[in-house]
Amino acid sequence: MEMFTVLETLTFAAKLRLPDSMSNQDKIARIHAVVQELNLIHIKDIRVGGAAFRGISGGEKRRVFIGIELLSSPSVLLLDEPTSGFSSTGALNVTNAIKDLAASGRNVILSLFDDLLLLSQGKVGKAQSAASYFENLGHECPVNWNVADYLLDLFSLHQESSSNEKSVSHEDFALKYSNYLSTNPQASLTQLLKEHENKYGKIGGEALLSKFKKEYTTKYTTEYATIALTQTLLITQRSLTNLARHPLIFQADAAIHIIFALVVGSLFSGLKDGPEMDTISLNKSIALFFITSFLATITFAAMPQFTVERSVFLRERAAGMYRTSSCFMAKTIVETLSYSILPAIFIVITYYFIGLSGPLTYYFILTAVFVNVALSPIAAIGAHAMNAEVGMVVLVLINTMAMLFSGFIY
Repeated sequence: MEMFTVLETLTFAAKLRLPDSMSNQDKIARIHAVVQELNLIHIKDIRVGGAAFRGISGGEKRRVFIGIELLSSPSVLLLDEPTSGFSSTGALNVTNAIKDLAASGRNVILSLFDDLLLLSQGKVGKAQSAASYFENLGHECPVNWNVADYLLDLFSLHQESSSNEKSVSHEDFALKYSNYLSTNPQASLTQLLKEHENKYGKIGGEALLSKFKKEYTTKYTTEYATIALTQTLLITQRSLTNLARHPLIFQADAAIHIIFALVVGSLFSGLKDGPEMDTISLNKSIALFFITSFLATITFAAMPQFTVERSVFLRERAAGMYRTSSCFMAKTIVETLSYSILPAIFIVITYYFIGLSGPLTYYFILTAVFVNVALSPIAAIGAHAMNAEVGMVVLVLINTMAMLFSGFIY
């Protein structure tokens, strides 16, 4: 998706998440409404971007993902830490966008950790009363100091002191704390509630929810907005568009295929049948070995694509955008096309340079079968490997073992 613009990303999601019964005009209107609602008009023609090149910012990208969910007009929008990993400015922009959605009448539920817990020897309290609390205990925050910085320094000094100093400090702190509770009896209410929960359990909340789960079970089935054929065609179109917008990768692959074909063809050129049949057959076998080895190795480039696209697939499948079978068929079509065109050119060059026997059609069929066989372990490993590096190590090992036990053509 990094090569798609913001508008193209939302359009792709709308075609998958909105039903086929909805007209294209209504879908376009829904897309533009979401773009305007999330204030994405000024970046709608900018590519999303990713690791390869810089696109929109992280906050803008998060708003695009929120827009994808809004396309289907959900009754409730669930967001899990929507501001995590952002700077204060990016978090503010995302929060303002979510606030505007809630103000417009949408139901928004989000988990947002906006509390800082400073823990020292198991004592906790409210952030608003931290300064006055420690001031009553004799630890007054200096003038023009940030309260949070002062508390961190106070806790750090407490942890780094010697054992004797800690003992004296603990006794002094305990005495001051007991005096503080005697003058503020309500301060111990929180502790009493925690002791009650530890002894008798919580009232309501998770306890009530656990009983509800035992009594009621719900069967959940995913209903897709579009048919499998539409999903396959859209995913195929997106993958081909991504390939077309990476011309340097295709040009580099084409150069590798042509150069290696010329090298192999030059080394084994002019092998005609004659009196030295054994030597010629041996040379042809060696040439075929190099050809098959190259075709097996060149497919290794598909491994990083599987690991990178896996996260996108898991997110979109979890959102109910398409079936697993549709993604599999689209991936098979795209990979077969992309890894069959250049090998076919490679075979044509080596076939005429070396003078291989038999019709050229046989070698086309053999190449197509061989490329698909080579891509099978790549797909299997790419679906399970933690990252591309681990997948490449396993793939090289499997490929080496397969070559060692494949025998030798003679």
